[in-house]
Amino acid sequence: MRRWFAGAAFILALALAWWAITPSAPLPADASPHSFSAMRAMRDVEAIASEPHPSNSAADGQVIIYLAHRLAGMGLRVGLDRAPLDEHARAKMKRWGGVELPLEAVATSLIGLLPGRDPTAPAIVLMAHHDSVWASPGAADDAIGVATILETVRALKAGPPLARNVVVVLTDGEELALSGAAHIYAQPQLKGQIGAVLNFEARGGGGRVAMFETGHDNGAMMEAFARAVPWPFATSLAVTVYRMMPNSTDLTPALEHGYFGFNFAITGDAYLYHSPMATPARLDKSALQDMGQQGLALTRALAGMSVLPTAAPDKVFSDLWGSRLILYPAWGGWLLLAVSFAVAAFAAASVHSRTGDRREVLSGLLLPLGLIVPTGVLLFVTNWLSGAGAQANYYDRLAALPRLETQAALVCLAMVSLLVCARKLTRWGGWIGLFLLVGLIGVVLQIVGPTMATPIHWPLLVAALQMGIAAWLDPEFERPSALAPIALLAAGGAGQALAAGHFLYLNVGAGLPFVAILPLLTIVLLFWPLIAGAVSLRQGRAIAGLALLAAVAIALWVRLDPIAPSIPPYSDGKRA
Repeated sequence: MRRWFAGAAFILALALAWWAITPSAPLPADASPHSFSAMRAMRDVEAIASEPHPSNSAADGQVIIYLAHRLAGMGLRVGLDRAPLDEHARAKMKRWGGVELPLEAVATSLIGLLPGRDPTAPAIVLMAHHDSVWASPGAADDAIGVATILETVRALKAGPPLARNVVVVLTDGEELALSGAAHIYAQPQLKGQIGAVLNFEARGGGGRVAMFETGHDNGAMMEAFARAVPWPFATSLAVTVYRMMPNSTDLTPALEHGYFGFNFAITGDAYLYHSPMATPARLDKSALQDMGQQGLALTRALAGMSVLPTAAPDKVFSDLWGSRLILYPAWGGWLLLAVSFAVAAFAAASVHSRTGDRREVLSGLLLPLGLIVPTGVLLFVTNWLSGAGAQANYYDRLAALPRLETQAALVCLAMVSLLVCARKLTRWGGWIGLFLLVGLIGVVLQIVGPTMATPIHWPLLVAALQMGIAAWLDPEFERPSALAPIALLAAGGAGQALAAGHFLYLNVGAGLPFVAILPLLTIVLLFWPLIAGAVSLRQGRAIAGLALLAAVAIALWVRLDPIAPSIPPYSDGKRA
């Protein structure tokens, strides 16, 4: 019976994860004028991304003229900001296509003003870059961001005047060392005039739009975000990890000069990043709708405030299946841990006679370590076998991401199959050992960086609730009345873990496949009472063997496959 509940719970978890990572359908061009319509915005994408338009090209000059007319046509006051292109920017252009930019070459950004009722209040800035890399039409990077802003401004103008100004900043030279944005935010006269910056970016061409970066002291601003944005896709883990990475966008110079910001981006369909195939026809219109819905809702909320939120300590936050944002102060993690350990301790004490002796619980604590280490080794080996390494083409690896993610999932399946048939682990002994191990990781994360702990703290609380239900209703795991709520909790927690794991792998998995271990641990913890001993040793070995063979086959497929046609013609394996 437990296997049936486990199977049903996993199917439900997959459905929840799919729901969380799938953007809503695009609204038609005749949708309400107050709403964001991806089909209306696609007209701008098609106009901007009809051909490659790197900075200082004739095509980019035509894009600038088009955007100036579009902004002026909506009644905005339009100005230009010209930033010199330094030696680094010129060298990059030369490496792309052998183009020698003159010393007087500049990046031409557009600035449009939509007046609010109080022109003295700090403005809300909407920012995206209009230039593309050489040889890519740039429908995603970043025509999607520019079109999002234009459609957002149209929707804002359809409503009543806002409390404060909205400023449109369409930068040039983002692909050339952030030249336009760096020049704009370095101007001292802007101090005190900007309340928040919303930046719209892409490293791909589809999927959910993640809000992945904020300024420091984001507590009050994130509360406003949570109230305003329907169907958010955001986690403080991503914000914290991104702060540690060397990556940069146009928001980087804004944050460096002390302005608060929100960064939105799509990262699905990663093969389209900087690709000659990044045409309007290939852009995911649902992703455009997702970006616009989130951006419009947040802009409308912030620009409608008479007083903007002020700096407050960073909040811990995570979306729940992509539907709403849960956030709490950093100390709240200690409360979650305390409740989780208290409930688990009560459950363990209630079923003391069934938990086995201390050696059994110790085995339950140590054997998951035997899961982590071999899984990490196999993830590294299969990733290396697929062609990872210093000489790998970065864009070719992005094109292979769906196969690489499947490969990692198969490795995880193989190792779980061996774990669940381990004869030394009973359901309660192994479960308590797993809980203690994951709980220890949760405590360490709470000490080191509480904003990174959501993928551990919430599954730990769910597992504690499962333990309490089992101890109260059926310590032997035989009655449907106990198995049903345990399976439902497992499905909900695993669905969340799968969605978060997918996003994590999508962004760093090609180079760091070990990130698959994080959702693996939490899913095993939640499903342990349903799957422990569910297969025999022979069956477990058979499943593991087949899964590993499939993972190796995928790795060899990726390695031996010809280089992807989507890579930029200038790419040499390094980030450009």
